[in-house]
Amino acid sequence: MATSKVHSADFYSHLAHLFYAIASVDHSITRKEKEEIIRLVDELWSAKNSELNSKEIIYSCLKKLIIDKTENQKAFESFKNYFLENLARFDDKLKEKVMDSVYNIANATAKRNKSELLILSRLHQLLFKN
Repeated sequence: MATSKVHSADFYSHLAHLFYAIASVDHSITRKEKEEIIRLVDELWSAKNSELNSKEIIYSCLKKLIIDKTENQKAFESFKNYFLENLARFDDKLKEKVMDSVYNIANATAKRNKSELLILSRLHQLLFKN
């Protein structure tokens, strides 16, 4: 498990919203998508200090989104609003890390559908056109 830069709890919560939006775009989250999210969190988004544990925040948020059956569009909008309100915190390296992560989630099931392609395109435009 690699540790990464520690971001705010709010960042990790909104990242979880994005992961959920990508994984649930086809109205279900497959076992492979869940496994990919776990791998990504362990390898790329695991950060811990005395004040927060990114894994706990991400998994807790994902669990709530799943239980509440949140619409993927609502989850995506939550990340989008956070991003737009915090543009200065997203350097190119972080944007690329986010984009790579969601591509991996979308590719977990070996095929992408039209809904996944649309949301990936919207995210790319959001991250790299602002």
